[in-house]
Amino acid sequence: FVYGLEVAMYRSEFYVFDGDTPLPAVIREYTRDDFEDLIEIQSECFPPPFPAELWWNVEQLNNHVNIFSEGAHCIEVGGSLAGSITGLIVNWSPQDEDHRWADITDSGYIRNHDPKGNTLYLVDISVRPRFRKLGVGKPRFEVRAKVAQDLSHPAIAVNMDACIQCTRCLRACRDEQVND
Repeated sequence: FVYGLEVAMYRSEFYVFDGDTPLPAVIREYTRDDFEDLIEIQSECFPPPFPAELWWNVEQLNNHVNIFSEGAHCIEVGGSLAGSITGLIVNWSPQDEDHRWADITDSGYIRNHDPKGNTLYLVDISVRPRFRKLGVGKPRFEVRAKVAQDLSHPAIAVNMDACIQCTRCLRACRDEQVND
């Protein structure tokens, strides 16, 4: 709510196909009701040896929905939460080559979100393994473009020179290309 008025949340409904079977899918902003599932998704997407303390926690997720809900989206397939994509807006330039994920995202807490920044930065993308072959990656990236367009921010920042070898981008690419 803003000044007593309900703020419209992003929502897109469509179908994905499991073979010849259409399944209803929804992309929407995630809410507190989704936190348990979002943490479970992280555990499925980043199993050991990835450290569990690096999965989302409730404080981080609260920040996502309180600070920049327009950058916190999930996808439901057939009524089950299948994945999420999270971003924030920062001031960033390609000349800022020396940055780390933890620094630019405030270790996932996004307290450094700057609504007047110039770049929509992709914080995280996760899809449950059982949903990866349904092609749910493309619609999640399209919502990023919508957020960037609506907020007049032209870029999703990816600086390969600042890679911290977390493999999240590789997993996102595999989700999109369905080649795992």
